[in-house]
Amino acid sequence: MIIGINASMLDEIHFAKENEPLKRETHGAFEFLFYEFSGHTLIVSVCGTGKVSAAANTQTLILKYNPDLMLNMGTAGAASFEVKNKDIVVATSAVQHDFDVSAFGYGKNELVELGKVYLECDTHFVETAKKIIERDSLRAHFGVVCTGDHLILTREQREGLIENFNGYAGEMEGGAVGEVCALNKVPYALLKGISDGDSEGENANEEFRSNIGSVAEILSDLLLKMLEEI
Repeated sequence: MIIGINASMLDEIHFAKENEPLKRETHGAFEFLFYEFSGHTLIVSVCGTGKVSAAANTQTLILKYNPDLMLNMGTAGAASFEVKNKDIVVATSAVQHDFDVSAFGYGKNELVELGKVYLECDTHFVETAKKIIERDSLRAHFGVVCTGDHLILTREQREGLIENFNGYAGEMEGGAVGEVCALNKVPYALLKGISDGDSEGENANEEFRSNIGSVAEILSDLLLKMLEEI
């Protein structure tokens, strides 16, 4: 199985940061790193921050390597107040919370080309994650990940994601990856770890920096265990 994996920073993909790739290839603005785990080929790339960068990276990876599954992983901020730092959030779907052309007759947050608001994640990935999480008694949540091109820093913003989407986490890339995958008919998944959910505003950056390493390690450990089951 070929699995494409991207994140905004290499620091968010612990196994890639800690292991030398089998090879490297560059296409356009992006470098692609190759790994083998449990019989699967993992093609890892740093997509950069935000929806445009994530979409460009995902489209490049799909065109060049035709993955069986596209996975966006990395850190996120908490939306639900049940979600705490270093918790895992496995997306069942993603939504672009800052997309709105409803003035032209579309539904609020409806993606025009796809005719939908929620981008459903690969069910086999979700069920495999659930199996490992239950077996190892990990702190995890399953639900909607909300994507937008700005940080979620205030209680009011979090409440908006909960009220409008029943969101569990907020971040800046996953929904764009999901849209590109839907357009290309490639299954996708989002695996997120909460790096900033206890503080707000001016303390968020410090909180993020102090948690990114341990969050990345938690996610990579889960993913590598999942690869033995997929």
